[in-house]
Amino acid sequence: MKINGSKLDGFLASYVGSTGVYNGYVSLPSDHPWCGKDYDDLPDIDVHGGLTYANMENDRWVIGFDTCHLYDTAEQWTVEAVAAEAESLLKQAEAVYKFP
Repeated sequence: MKINGSKLDGFLASYVGSTGVYNGYVSLPSDHPWCGKDYDDLPDIDVHGGLTYANMENDRWVIGFDTCHLYDTAEQWTVEAVAAEAESLLKQAEAVYKFP
């Protein structure tokens, strides 16, 4: 599910769990300053529960967060809520990227 037409290509991926239902991810180009860095080594990023994922997928660095923290619920983290949080992450990634 594409969030917007950003050059950084934000998207969501789903999973089945006992609390949250969706995770949010942002796909970064290979020349992004966060590319190749572990999520614990990235600067202060304001996203629910902090980043919990960073990995190379299809020649792009993907970072993301989950909604499976203590007290998270599927009612709280609807697809719309996760999309809004992923879009916030996307905007933070765009803010540090120098577009060609």
